[in-house]
Amino acid sequence: MNAKSYGFRRVIAVEQVGGAVWFDVETEGPTARVGLSISAPGVVRYRILLTKAPELDRFDLLVPGWAPGSTELELTERDEDIVLEAYGTRVEVGRSPWTVTVRDHDGRAAFFEYPADLNARGFPQSKASGFDEGGDDDARTRVTFGLDAGEHLFGLGEKFTGIDKRGQRVVTWNRNPYGAGTELAYKNIPFMVSSRGYGLFLNDTRRSVWALGSESNFAATVEVEGSGLDLFVIIGPSMKDVLSKYADLTGHAPLPPRWSFGVWISPVGEHLTGDPVDQQSVIDLADELRRRQFPSEVLHLDPLWMSDGNYCGFEWDRESFPDPERMIESLREQGFRLCLWEHPYIDKRSEMYREGAEKGYFITREDGSVYDSALVIKAMRDKKATAYGEQ
Repeated sequence: MNAKSYGFRRVIAVEQVGGAVWFDVETEGPTARVGLSISAPGVVRYRILLTKAPELDRFDLLVPGWAPGSTELELTERDEDIVLEAYGTRVEVGRSPWTVTVRDHDGRAAFFEYPADLNARGFPQSKASGFDEGGDDDARTRVTFGLDAGEHLFGLGEKFTGIDKRGQRVVTWNRNPYGAGTELAYKNIPFMVSSRGYGLFLNDTRRSVWALGSESNFAATVEVEGSGLDLFVIIGPSMKDVLSKYADLTGHAPLPPRWSFGVWISPVGEHLTGDPVDQQSVIDLADELRRRQFPSEVLHLDPLWMSDGNYCGFEWDRESFPDPERMIESLREQGFRLCLWEHPYIDKRSEMYREGAEKGYFITREDGSVYDSALVIKAMRDKKATAYGEQ
């Protein structure tokens, strides 16, 4: 049996608690508890809680230079809507139907919910903000917002699809894509920025789905697989300003070293031809790049720098690389840095695995056995498939 979908209908109660305003919102089923607060200039926190919702699994956030609720929130209740103002930021909540609109300093709706996304026959093209629960399916919680005709959407981490995410359905959940040919990605980040002057940061570690105009040209939806949702709406006059406010919440990354912005080269033999990759081939590659005056700062080696049977043991294959210390020194003399492939796997044939299993370092099944995941790496030196355990 499928879960039932409940969209937000109207406000039935309003309560101000400190720096936040909490609303009881009517749906076709259970009443939802929705909280709105203005955490900083241009930063609005939008929380959805259900009666049976557990504590949300959130990221730790920073508060440099400001404290949520330190500026008094002004609350104005009117016949048609309820207005929240703080830090020069204005949020309007429609009473019936439920809508949330965040306006910029010019009064323009930078972010607005879109509950009436209907086709020509009056049927919904996308679900209104709300939640799904009951039945055999997992609970889901979502916010649906409007899109302008010329709006462009960016972000959500490393993705092997078009840079503009408009029209895409993006699943934010780390998976091993085994290459760059699918939507799957190693590094998902639940943050999106729009050309219209707003960004959305989903403060949640659970799997989420972003339908960014993929189901409708007029609306987009961010949906969490689970009960409850914690979303930050960030507005600003430019993408740079939105990104800066997002970094204020999550932390500013230090500037990487200058050399890391250069060209990275990986020996093609590892990936395409099956040619051996060893110490001499790496030195020859470096010599050829410099001979041709090809600009490159980094040479990258995938897992074959380690010996077969000891992947992620972080020890050199001394047969293929008898003197890696001298090789690295030689590369540095030519202006190269060396990057080595690492992954959180432990080969079942390695000494490291035996030690971890004996000392109980790994996740186990109910019967006490180690929870192994069978993966396959194509060992291109001898073109044999090698299975090893992932911990």
